Amino acid sequence: MTLIPTTDSFSKTARPIPVPVDSKNVGKRPNFIMFMLDQLRHDALGCTQDSTGTGTKPSPIPTRNIGSFRRRGTLFTECYVQASVCAQSLCSKFTGTYPHISCHRSLNNLTKPWEPNVLRSLKENGYHVACLAPQGDTFASTGLRPPEQASDYDDAVIRSALAWLKCPPSDKPRVLFRPLLFPHCPFQVEEPYFSKYDRESVGSVVSTPEAKTGYEPRYMQTIRERYGTARATDAMWREIKATYYGMIARLDDQFGRLVKALDDLCIWKDTVTLFFTDHGEYLGDHGLIEK
Repeated sequence: MTLIPTTDSFSKTARPIPVPVDSKNVGKRPNFIMFMLDQLRHDALGCTQDSTGTGTKPSPIPTRNIGSFRRRGTLFTECYVQASVCAQSLCSKFTGTYPHISCHRSLNNLTKPWEPNVLRSLKENGYHVACLAPQGDTFASTGLRPPEQASDYDDAVIRSALAWLKCPPSDKPRVLFRPLLFPHCPFQVEEPYFSKYDRESVGSVVSTPEAKTGYEPRYMQTIRERYGTARATDAMWREIKATYYGMIARLDDQFGRLVKALDDLCIWKDTVTLFFTDHGEYLGDHGLIEK
């Protein structure tokens, strides 16, 4: 599926990407895979701990596959999102503009067909751009099944990505953009991931609303009143955190399947694999939830 139509052209032609690889299809032009998660905390990955020299307590999540990926690549430790909400952050990330400059301030103001963005730039410079996202196959043809036979959206996306990698277009370099829903709320995951982390070992939230001083910002008041976070007990927050960590453990397994496919298909060396998220998750810290 093509993600963005080529109705207009950029005013400037993108420079060749200086990555010295030997691709069978396109010489020295690498392929790209964008593995994008939704609402992932930086400190929820074992491979990010102490990377900034802050002495952060080690994450209870080993994330073995993501950690192995880090050792084979580069970890960016000074990357900050420009908005803490999904759509605004993604619009800023892909257009390279601040939300207040490009008017991407809400879910009603998304990228426009004429706006420059990184995926469109790649397409207009000879790349085949494929998207495995809600705008594409919704997998509705699988119908309704009993819970034990259900195939959730993220797993369907991973299986589709693996199938696409086995038979990609061979006439041009390619970009595979595959965003997942996890670990975005609702916080729920199947076994064995749900019970993978002990509720007593995940730790409490960083602080409580009672510890703050001064006026409470309106957005904090809205979240507290809408979700009733002031009534949440420590046991409730631990339950949420353990479930959230279980969701990330499943993501780690899914990402491992993707990287293994790149190795098995001998396309790792000519593929730039990007692992990133749109923003983090409060997870009860400071009396807040979500973002």
